[in-house]
Amino acid sequence: MTTTLTNAILDLDEKGRLLNPVFKGETKKAGRYGFRGDVALKFAEQFADEKRPPEICTDQVMMVCDDGATIPFFTSFLLSFEYLALVHEVLGPYFTPTGKYILFCDNIDLSKKYTVKLGDISYTVLPIDEATVRSWARSATSAPIGRCEPATGLHPMNEPSPRHGAVAEDWAGQGQGAEPARWYSTNLVGLPVGLLGSTAFNAHPAPLSIAGVRETHRGLFRLLETTDDLAAASGVFRHFMEIVFGLTPPEPGTRATPRARHRSSYLKLLQGWGLDSNSAAGAVLKGWAESRFGLVPTFHKAPLGRFPSSAWIAYIEEKGGSRFHNNCIYQQLDLLFEYSQWAMQHFGVPSRDHVRLWRGINDFTEQRVVTGDRRERTCVLRLNNVVSFSTSRERADEFGDWILEAQVPVVKILFFPDLLPGVPLAGENEVLVIGGEYEVVARYA
Repeated sequence: MTTTLTNAILDLDEKGRLLNPVFKGETKKAGRYGFRGDVALKFAEQFADEKRPPEICTDQVMMVCDDGATIPFFTSFLLSFEYLALVHEVLGPYFTPTGKYILFCDNIDLSKKYTVKLGDISYTVLPIDEATVRSWARSATSAPIGRCEPATGLHPMNEPSPRHGAVAEDWAGQGQGAEPARWYSTNLVGLPVGLLGSTAFNAHPAPLSIAGVRETHRGLFRLLETTDDLAAASGVFRHFMEIVFGLTPPEPGTRATPRARHRSSYLKLLQGWGLDSNSAAGAVLKGWAESRFGLVPTFHKAPLGRFPSSAWIAYIEEKGGSRFHNNCIYQQLDLLFEYSQWAMQHFGVPSRDHVRLWRGINDFTEQRVVTGDRRERTCVLRLNNVVSFSTSRERADEFGDWILEAQVPVVKILFFPDLLPGVPLAGENEVLVIGGEYEVVARYA
């Protein structure tokens, strides 16, 4: 790749705005460069030489540029419509009036789409959730500068999608609407989603790593390599997270600033999950699993089947709530997952390949039988994209009359007891597992 700064992607990279790259380099077409990953829109305030993650990013970016200082194509996911102004401020100088710039936004009317013109640049804004990003290619009609009006007379792609009337019914009738697992085709771990969520993967797992996390935080993993046991490693990890994400509690006798009081934390998220996996904290955790592993949730307060539905809308609202998205919560969870994987491989706790776990349930509302019959003990269940197990059968028995026993590959474990002493989940022998289809032995207690 050329080092000239006439290449817009290299220019952004030198400014430190390109994060978590899945791809960054020359494409198969000569003179064309591409990037896929995240882009920092607003950097956090830095003190001395301390490096902090950005306050606001746009995720799942895909962009290309030819040998030059412009970007003719850009698409990404925005958590909030208001961040469009930041996209224009940061990336607008690289855009051209003839380019195509498509933003998928999580908090606008699901039945509308927009064209917004800022200066000479037109942005197509599509009201679509991160879990269902599909190839919508038709542009919206133009809106006057400074105004945002709904487009009329256009249907998304004029192809089957889970959104409008009879078309939605046709789409669902093909099994796609009723099978959310088919919605995703991408993730940040470099494996096909269908394989990642299958029993074949569970039987023959491959290492999983979220793109760019260890490369971005090499210092943390160098420090972890110097520890002698899991307790010491836990101390290093928690101290690192406190510094980088500003999670240090106020000194005794002092009052926290309003900003510090409201900073979201992976520890608070785990605590919220422990209290209720169908809470807002649970929705954020499931949303993270969607984004990183491509696995769509199957349940949040109610079964998540055909889209749209009141259950889906409630889930989308909770997973995108600002309460948890003010301190790079997905990046915190990325680090938690990578630390968990490092700890299991380094210390062999609880295992280096598979671990036998149990889950107690009262009914099969949250998990669906795919093959087999639970009354014949062995069957394949489709579990939620994040699901709790226990290392103790006796403890699992406290949560329901049905006991599910599964051999879980450690590469799909996000949290396990002793990983972080003092976390409420650890006291219940709880293990957080990335879901999908699992072969289980079901017993009625």
